[in-house]
Amino acid sequence: MTASADLFEKIYKKSPQCAAFTPYRICPIGAHSDHNFGKITGLAIDKGVNIAYGPKNMGLDEIEVKRRVLNAAEAVGIDALTLEKSPFDLSGGQKRRVAIAGIIAMEPEILVLDEPMAGLDPKGRDEILDMIRSYHDKHKTTIILVTHSMEDAAKMANRIVVMCDSQVLLDGTPSEIFANHELLTKSGLDVPQITSVLIELKNRGYDVDTSVYTIEGAK
Repeated sequence: MTASADLFEKIYKKSPQCAAFTPYRICPIGAHSDHNFGKITGLAIDKGVNIAYGPKNMGLDEIEVKRRVLNAAEAVGIDALTLEKSPFDLSGGQKRRVAIAGIIAMEPEILVLDEPMAGLDPKGRDEILDMIRSYHDKHKTTIILVTHSMEDAAKMANRIVVMCDSQVLLDGTPSEIFANHELLTKSGLDVPQITSVLIELKNRGYDVDTSVYTIEGAK
């Protein structure tokens, strides 16, 4: 989180368009925020206390805090029964949802998610991805997803920025980015599995479109 804070401070200073943003309007959340989220307040994290932490620190009144907690819980698929549980009784995916809900409750204009699916099983990963996509579609919030998974990038992004040695290597749409598969490989990344299959088929003489990056697009 320290690195993210330093990065945003540099953005504020260098970009006039971002100068008006406050920490409440740009909210980052790290990959393992669920591992220590019980330490955030020093209190028992049940009944929505953890989710309410951010809004309370914004100085909002009790009614507004409650509204935001309930809206955020609904957005990430946390029901009233789950809100009553101790955090230690939650699964890894549920803890991740609570952590994300705590940020959503602050209603940021830009939501930065750093490896939000890290450490989750395939079912949990898909649930978090679906939740992020649903939240974006409903609220139109700008979401910056930091990931090494090109599968996740292919599923989620309409713009991809590839960083290498602290520099922007590529910046474009998914189809533009994955068309540069050789450059991606040299930078330590890879194209989605379906794209790799199509590239191999192309190398063997089959007439296929190697710019496809999702299974749906290959059908």
